[in-house]
Amino acid sequence: MAAGFALLSPTLTALLSRAAESAQGEAQGLNGSATALSRVVAPLLFTTRALAALRRAGTYGVAAVLCVLALAIGLARFRSPAAA
Repeated sequence: MAAGFALLSPTLTALLSRAAESAQGEAQGLNGSATALSRVVAPLLFTTRALAALRRAGTYGVAAVLCVLALAIGLARFRSPAAA
């Protein structure tokens, strides 16, 4: 997980920097806030008994839903302009 984050973080930062040309500071601030929030919420959600009622598949289901949600937001928000 650490290796994946180490490889993904610089890539996402570069993509954000290019996507938000005029608002790079705002984009980087939101990226930092989202990263910090995920570092607090994820361990609480996935290592406590909060999802015990859902059993094993529930934890993976919640993770899958979060990934699909992030993908949908990313695709809707950061679509490249259509070629004319």
